[in-house]
Amino acid sequence: MAKSRKATFGLRSGDAADVLDMLDTLDLGLLTFDLNGAGREVLIGANAAARQCFEVGDDLFTPGADRASLTDFFVARGDLDDDFSADAHIDDVLNNAETSTLARMPSGRVVRCLSRRRAGGGSLVLCTDVSTQVRDRSRMRELEARCEAVLASTPTGIVRVDPLGHASYANPAALALFDVEDVRLSEAEALGAIDVVRRLVPADGSSLAARLFEGHRFEAEIALPAMTRHVMISISPRVTVEGVSTQVLSLTDITPLKEARSRIEFLARHDHLTGLGNRAQLNAAWDRIEPQIAQGGRCVHLLALDLDHFKRVNDEHGHGVGDLLLKEVADRLHRCVGAQCQVFRFGGDEFLVLLDGASRREAIETAERIVACLGLPADVAGHKVQIGCSVGIASAPLDGVSRDQIHRAADLALYVVKRSGRNGVACFDPVQEQAMLDRRLLQSDLALAIANEEFHLVFQRQVDPVAGRVTGLEALVRWHNRRLDRLVPPDEFIPLAEQAGLVSLIDLWVARRAVADFARLKEAGCEAVALAVNLSALTLAREDACTILAAILAEHSLMPSALEIDIAEIVAVTETGSLAISLRRLREMGVRVAIDDFGSGQTSFGYLQSLCVERIKLDPSLIRHLGRDDGSAPVVAAIWEFCRRLDLALTAEGVETAEQWSALRAIGPIQGQGFFLGKPETADQILSRLAGTDIQRQA
Repeated sequence: MAKSRKATFGLRSGDAADVLDMLDTLDLGLLTFDLNGAGREVLIGANAAARQCFEVGDDLFTPGADRASLTDFFVARGDLDDDFSADAHIDDVLNNAETSTLARMPSGRVVRCLSRRRAGGGSLVLCTDVSTQVRDRSRMRELEARCEAVLASTPTGIVRVDPLGHASYANPAALALFDVEDVRLSEAEALGAIDVVRRLVPADGSSLAARLFEGHRFEAEIALPAMTRHVMISISPRVTVEGVSTQVLSLTDITPLKEARSRIEFLARHDHLTGLGNRAQLNAAWDRIEPQIAQGGRCVHLLALDLDHFKRVNDEHGHGVGDLLLKEVADRLHRCVGAQCQVFRFGGDEFLVLLDGASRREAIETAERIVACLGLPADVAGHKVQIGCSVGIASAPLDGVSRDQIHRAADLALYVVKRSGRNGVACFDPVQEQAMLDRRLLQSDLALAIANEEFHLVFQRQVDPVAGRVTGLEALVRWHNRRLDRLVPPDEFIPLAEQAGLVSLIDLWVARRAVADFARLKEAGCEAVALAVNLSALTLAREDACTILAAILAEHSLMPSALEIDIAEIVAVTETGSLAISLRRLREMGVRVAIDDFGSGQTSFGYLQSLCVERIKLDPSLIRHLGRDDGSAPVVAAIWEFCRRLDLALTAEGVETAEQWSALRAIGPIQGQGFFLGKPETADQILSRLAGTDIQRQA
């Protein structure tokens, strides 16, 4: 066997056997090839490790075996790729100093064959089992592929940077954040375009280098040509690989969050419809200036304004048009108040203007400009609308120092304007504060009076001028205020009840009591054929108003024609749309309708044709000078002629003297009502008189 080995490896020295034994003990497979006479490589010898690597027996690796044939064997067995060429491989071996090939054995092991050219001709093949390394490398490539897939699909930007902040890797999300998405750029060009150092700016103004050194989480901005992106950055610890220190930055886009937060903060301090400041912003502005006001170093004015007749726009055109009108109002306010003013909206049609550093005269002039500007017609969604504006002014420190004091003072001044007819300007007067307090106390008294039914009724007769008999009775409500110990007239407490939403309770109480008393009077022989009751527009607007009135009449067995509902002329003029529906229902029931206070300053004949009216009641101001002033009689006569042509009954209220009554009868058969014809009496007083005398009073 030793002789065979000697021949195999061409060893001729006496110690060849020891060398061969040593080669057989190596873990490294060894094949030796030499050139034969034909110039082809043939096997000289192979050690045991080579046979194990290639998983073959002794009969394959025999001396003299042609290398090309051996290579074809391994190709045929499937150890090498199908396109592997033995001849090309051998040429490569003979022409190069070193050639490496990987072969996969039947068992699945991977063998690396390193061929080295021998100086004397032929080659030496070193065989190593690299299965573990190949497997590990394959797993590493698979892991890298998975990581790459994750990084490519994650919405978080990932950037690897060196100590100088230069990017050596960026995933697609990071490229998108830096607005580097041009597919024509190479990887190096894309990384260069990121320019982390220049374009990534910490939000707190610190340097990026300091942030990278600290390694903490921080917020930053990415400066782009068209916008600024906001990102939250997390920094990994420094890692040194092959002598190069790197850090990984993860960038989360928080731009939508910042925008949403800004929007929330804006809405918290601004009106969502008009964009004007709201109550919170006014409070913040006042908190900043109040210390200076208290020290006497600042003069500030607050203008409180309400839109006049804005509700009518909503009722006639809908809330959509109303919202557009509010936006138009906001724009006009900005245009006419100037840069030194701040404008706020508190909801509904309530606005406030804060005027800083101006005189009281300038504040009044600003308010007057607002009234004039908002009084101009506006074209809103194809509708021509026109409203007005009322403004109340309070000044600090003249009228107070705190926000609440000034706001309350401005509201009081605004209330004075609205009570005086609207569409004007008023400054706060301390006397107004006491008047407001008195009104609020009176309003509280009124609520208690309604709960305790502290009202009572009196009836005033309506007299026919021809026959001199009583044709009707008008129910008048009276209230004796216990706290003040005096009678409070209806024209004082009814507006309060309307503002507090209590007027319907009073109206319905009056209707029930008046109908009940009228039924008693009829049973006692009263010849009045009709009962007049005043009702407010708020009561008539109730859907159940007609049903309630019908039930009251039925309860006392009175025909609907026995009841006449009086409505104030100003209500009829301003509320014709909604009022016409209610009045039409009353007429369908058989209830009569009359216009009260006709000629009190809102006189207009046009609305009468749209309302189901049967009677007009002249305001006492038209009767006051009748019989003494030649100018009064023609006016009353013209109204009488108008009513006669429209077949409307006419009643003159406020007949106080014989001269007035005589002048009325000279004009025509106008029904009269007033102290001269009979002072108001309670139902019990009328019943007492009926028991003894006739109720009618001869003219």
